[in-house]
Amino acid sequence: MKKILTLTPIHSFLILPYLALFLYSQNAHLLTVEMLIRPLVFSVLVSVLAFCISYYVFDKNSLKAGIFVTLFLFLLSFYGFFYDYIEYLYYLNIWPFSNIHRYLIIFYFVFCVIIYFFVKYSKYNFYNLTRWLNILLIFLIIFNILHSITSILKNKYNTNKSICKEINIKLPGNKKPDIFYIIIDGFANQNILKKYYNINIDTFVKFLEKKGFFVSTSSIANYYSTPQALHSTLNMKYIEGSESVNVNNNLVFNIFKSNGYKIYVVKSGYTISNNFVCTDEYLYNDILNDYERGILKNTIFRLDDLVGIVPYIRIKKQFEIIKNFNFKLSSPKFLFAHIVCPHPPFVFNRNGELKPVNSFSDNVWDPKNAYGEQTLFVVKEIMAIVNNILEKYKFAITKPIIIIQSDHGPFYSGGNRNDFVKCRTYIFNAIYLENKKWLYNNISAVNTFRYVLKYEFNFNIDLLQDKPAGLNDLLQSRIYNDL
Repeated sequence: MKKILTLTPIHSFLILPYLALFLYSQNAHLLTVEMLIRPLVFSVLVSVLAFCISYYVFDKNSLKAGIFVTLFLFLLSFYGFFYDYIEYLYYLNIWPFSNIHRYLIIFYFVFCVIIYFFVKYSKYNFYNLTRWLNILLIFLIIFNILHSITSILKNKYNTNKSICKEINIKLPGNKKPDIFYIIIDGFANQNILKKYYNINIDTFVKFLEKKGFFVSTSSIANYYSTPQALHSTLNMKYIEGSESVNVNNNLVFNIFKSNGYKIYVVKSGYTISNNFVCTDEYLYNDILNDYERGILKNTIFRLDDLVGIVPYIRIKKQFEIIKNFNFKLSSPKFLFAHIVCPHPPFVFNRNGELKPVNSFSDNVWDPKNAYGEQTLFVVKEIMAIVNNILEKYKFAITKPIIIIQSDHGPFYSGGNRNDFVKCRTYIFNAIYLENKKWLYNNISAVNTFRYVLKYEFNFNIDLLQDKPAGLNDLLQSRIYNDL
């Protein structure tokens, strides 16, 4: 065994799988085992390919090839971490250059060249280093596997079992309209867009109103981040005290599931809106999941910043899935789609063409014109979706319910703190249903399905007071206090 560990560079084939397992183990309680398969397979293939090339570059010296490959892959795997740190220094006015990729790539190139010459012309035999690297990587992989298993088992016993339990809430009457609930993440209220972003979507608003939508002028977000906002809307209540966010086993899905609805979910690629307990069918769009996106962000693939291909494909496919949805599926049905757009990364212009700006910087909502371009792209897609849905129900006796709503507004950095709060608070909210007469302009998302149940299904439920319940969290956030 000692001879194998000394003469065989096993570590070259373990470094990438270890890093994949490490990232997984840190979030195992939030992820599924299936998410690990593609990264592990990919990491093994890349490791084998890199070693085969290096083996011949280093004149078939497997130990030198192995050392170089391990160091090289380690550097590539931490590219995103280095980028984030330099970006942090940039915003502290310590690092002077805004084009971080340019200088980081130059540094990587120079450093890899130095490593190459050092390893290639070194007289050191690398026996001891190979043995200790092998032992270290094997130990780390075993440790992270055990850590992942422990986290998964602990989470299993600390959370509700993933079983869709029918609840004893029966909706009165026989009317069961199909429901389409589309969340456009970070889409600002139309008045906010006009005042702060110089974007006029009056044509879009008039289009919806002409189609029969009620378009609110002053709906507010109850919470200022997606998990809390979705929890509030889909459970029809505010978060109380230390209550945990529960989106995947929410009350709304349970109610409609218990009343004969089939639940269809367009996969978003984000854990918070990907794994619902009561879903009958996921409409896949073959995109990266949260875990894979984390790998992409933290490694050399962070260079997708400059291209924006991944989010571009994901969002395009989401819109296509909704437009091509099989409306002939038996009713009643409930379609849920969470589209992370116009939320950053900014990769679209108004015509839906690939024009990346600050791609993958999920905390950066500037420049304003990039947000505006992406917003206009979303407007165009939503208009096409609305036309398509209403055309399919043109002759239907029971018209559908269509809800187009943002979870929160954008982070606005071009004004004072009051402007910042306004932009984040006021959301876009358009609702299509038969009984619109009791809808009011400042209805908030927490009352969306309370209203639907009360006035469309004649269910005995009251509306809650509309309030920005998460405002204190926003006022205590670093981004607010940095203004």
